[in-house]
Amino acid sequence: MWIKINVILIGVSLIYMIAPLAIAILVIALANIFECSATGMDFQCPGSPWLGQLLTTMGMLHWFGVFTIENGAIIAIILTVALSVQMFLPRFIR
Repeated sequence: MWIKINVILIGVSLIYMIAPLAIAILVIALANIFECSATGMDFQCPGSPWLGQLLTTMGMLHWFGVFTIENGAIIAIILTVALSVQMFLPRFIR
């Protein structure tokens, strides 16, 4: 039971770690689909200025990666050590 919970928490921490960068990559794909032009990090979409503002805001989310990558990596390492202790310590005690 605890092993399954630990594996799920490792997966959640990896998603937490990668999410801001995945959103920034998604913005580039969406800008290409909707034929938006980028000047710096400001997107201009023909016909819908709200979409350009939305893409610009989503594109800036990659800066949260400065915090989430380190925190997610530390949490994943701690959970991996805890998982390995849960799995292998009972074998060494016997």
